[in-house]
Amino acid sequence: MKKLKTLGFTLIEILIVMLIITIVGGLSLMTMGKNHARELKAFSQSLRTVLKFAEEEAILNDETYRLSLHENHFQFALLTTQENKLKWFSSTRAPFSQLIVPEGIHLSQLKNETQDVSLIFFASGDIQPFTLYLGLAAQLPIYQLVGARNGEITLSEIKHEA
Repeated sequence: MKKLKTLGFTLIEILIVMLIITIVGGLSLMTMGKNHARELKAFSQSLRTVLKFAEEEAILNDETYRLSLHENHFQFALLTTQENKLKWFSSTRAPFSQLIVPEGIHLSQLKNETQDVSLIFFASGDIQPFTLYLGLAAQLPIYQLVGARNGEITLSEIKHEA
């Protein structure tokens, strides 16, 4: 009896390959999602650190700083007296130069709104009270950054009801 030569793959082989591709694709999508969450957490923590640093610099240098937050960047300014008038001048020294908000991260003062925000750090150690919400674009905020009048700045995760 002559043996038939088979060409191609069996149905089982095709299904196994499709299963492997699906598993690898699912794992890679999960990993990419986790990276955005990690990037948001890292940015939130670094923003808190920058704000604490600005507060300490204001006290040490006996100066008043303003942080202007925009949709995709933030910029520090220093309050100075020029010709007997108070004026804000953008700072160019590190770390007070313009800083970029990473793409895909949403920063706002209100939970559902994007707007420009200014925070003031006084030489006395006081700060203008604020609440900032940080999240991924087109999603509910995940972190809340709160600054109290006494200079305390706290970062907390927001718990959303299901």
